Amino acid sequence: MWGSLRVRGAVRDLRRAAPHPLPQTPSLAERGTAPGAGSHGTSSFAPSARFFSPAFHLERSACCAGHRVRLCEPSHVKPATLTPLLDLSESPAGSRVSYFIGGANLAEPAREVAAQLIADDGMRVACGNAPVLGSWRARRDGGAPHPPVRRQAVETYASIAFGLPGAPPNTDHLQGHVAELIWNRVLGERETCVDGRRLVKAHSVKADPTEPGGDGLVIYRDSDGDLVFRLWEIKKHAATARISATINRASSQLEGRGHEYLAKLAAPETLTAEGELLDLYGEMVELWFDRSVRAGVGVAVGTTKDNAPRDGRTFRSIRTRFPAFTSATQTEGLVVALPDFAGFADRVKEIVWSGL
Repeated sequence: MWGSLRVRGAVRDLRRAAPHPLPQTPSLAERGTAPGAGSHGTSSFAPSARFFSPAFHLERSACCAGHRVRLCEPSHVKPATLTPLLDLSESPAGSRVSYFIGGANLAEPAREVAAQLIADDGMRVACGNAPVLGSWRARRDGGAPHPPVRRQAVETYASIAFGLPGAPPNTDHLQGHVAELIWNRVLGERETCVDGRRLVKAHSVKADPTEPGGDGLVIYRDSDGDLVFRLWEIKKHAATARISATINRASSQLEGRGHEYLAKLAAPETLTAEGELLDLYGEMVELWFDRSVRAGVGVAVGTTKDNAPRDGRTFRSIRTRFPAFTSATQTEGLVVALPDFAGFADRVKEIVWSGL
């Protein structure tokens, strides 16, 4: 993308192009309400990762005739978040499902910032706190090539979801993983929900998008002080059929196998959790079967903007599959519909490969 640019000119042009900087634009958290929230309530989003301004990301990704540019991280720049870039609109008051839709207006340079964020998240999910994460970041930022053994290690982690230049990933799996990573970041940035729930823990998505099991689990403390949870299924939608069909398929999957997903997600947590969290993990499957007020579901979809829902009817299968969840906020939806979702996923992959 940047190969034909000269370094100094590229950096100067990108600084001019970038809004200075996007994280300083009032976020949903700073406004106190999501667009369109109205009387339905307010949601607030906040930073969840150490990342920097659009100008910095674009400078960092600039190249000169194939040579990478290494830049220092400015200590004064605020961390960047994905949510403001997506311009999410919230379901209106009275909606039977609580949902968000956004992403249709994502354009450069914000698009590149978003891709950088998601690529970094993907490698963080794959590597955890292993030293290879730092090595990958250094190489991505223009550092020296890895020593042979370290390169093999970095490639091992990266290839799980993103493949390698000589063995590219399955397109469907790549796009599905990017959809999961977008969901993971957006839900992690949503600190307060419309019904007063406050974020306690957003479980990470899996490093391997082909691995069976639940996609997403988020724990909140509700306005009464009780711990509650939401189990999510996450899909990508690239078919010619309506996106409502994909949401229905995900809802059906949660209805039929949600208890199994929860068992797999919750059981390991009981080995390390304490106090209220331990109690919640231990009771999750039963709370699910009871359709307790402490349980709930969500469906998220990544797609292209042409498939963006026009209204709440797109999400009605979630309510149909789970009629016992009587509150709208027990059934949630998220659709991120980008101008070119497939191209965005490919850009994320390219960024991951740049650190090999």
